[in-house]
Amino acid sequence: MPQKAKRNWRTRTPQIAFGIVLRQLREKAGHSQDSFAHATGYHRNYIGQLERGEKSPSLSALFNLSQALDRVPSQLLPPVEKQLGLAKQRDVAFPPQSIYGVGKRKDRDLDE
Repeated sequence: MPQKAKRNWRTRTPQIAFGIVLRQLREKAGHSQDSFAHATGYHRNYIGQLERGEKSPSLSALFNLSQALDRVPSQLLPPVEKQLGLAKQRDVAFPPQSIYGVGKRKDRDLDE
């Protein structure tokens, strides 16, 4: 029987890291794979494939999964970055209003 590849931080892919985080959050929320699948509308096999890193969720799936976990989609990614060793101490806050086309940026006016 073929041996399973060891998954450590060096071989971790974004899919594997997402699966680890998804499983942790699902278990923390008190869901089995079956109850979580029911809450999301996906098949239990798909949830298992996501958790094992065999599949990547679509953007729609990311929204559905986060909703079932009582989170917003953007809350799922920082723990994935941490699993991948990408999380750093940095300020990622956006400049207020400027990215939404309101107000002026320091370097140029958005109305130009």
